[in-house]
Amino acid sequence: GGGWLFLLLFIWMNIPYVLFADNNLYRYTQEANPLIEYVRTNIKDDESLYVYSSSSPVFRYKNGYDSDKIGNVTYNNIIWGGERINWHQENRDNMKEFQIIVESKKCYLLFTRVSKEAPSTNIQNGLEKLKQFGDVREVMVFQGTPLYYFTAK
Repeated sequence: GGGWLFLLLFIWMNIPYVLFADNNLYRYTQEANPLIEYVRTNIKDDESLYVYSSSSPVFRYKNGYDSDKIGNVTYNNIIWGGERINWHQENRDNMKEFQIIVESKKCYLLFTRVSKEAPSTNIQNGLEKLKQFGDVREVMVFQGTPLYYFTAK
């Protein structure tokens, strides 16, 4: 008799932890893994991936710390975002970063910590600026984490 009571009490006491874990399994705007897997599976030889600086740690963990290549391609196809790049400022470093993306012609854009519902002005301004040089479309969003695709004019 006492064993069943203990078991029921144990289950009852752990329900809040199970619910907490279920609701907090994903970190909103910080879930790059499905996006990285999508790019790895779908990227072609003539395409690149731009990794925004805040996305670099999770990307390097998932893709390899010493790799500058993603997917089944023959050349290094990753464009690393600068550490102090603010896309809304007009300066030489920002323009150089935009130029690299535009010159790549076809480029996935990976951002973390940028909500689609309340996007960073920094990122939105940068995407608007890229639209002057081509088309920017949203590929997918997972738990608020966006993946975009740029095609040059």
